[in-house]
Amino acid sequence: MKRRDQRKLSKGRIKGNEKGRIKKNEKENKKRKSRETKMENKGTKKGIRRTENGIKGSKKELRGTKNEEESRRRKRTEEGIKKTERENKKNERGN
Repeated sequence: MKRRDQRKLSKGRIKGNEKGRIKKNEKENKKRKSRETKMENKGTKKGIRRTENGIKGSKKELRGTKNEEESRRRKRTEEGIKKTERENKKNERGN
């Protein structure tokens, strides 16, 4: 490096090669940020929980949880119906 170049660098001038590298990094960061925000938005719309290390669950997993919830609900109602039937029988015997 020539003496003149060093002087220019010390004043805060960025050399061509370095300039390109900085621009490239900025571009990549911008892309990454936009990608992350897109994923966040997608996640909130589809009800995917966000965690510290990214998005938790995929569409298939979500479907599975919905089915599980439905089956649980069905079981609860069936149990409730059985209980009421039992209570009705007891009341009939009592009368």
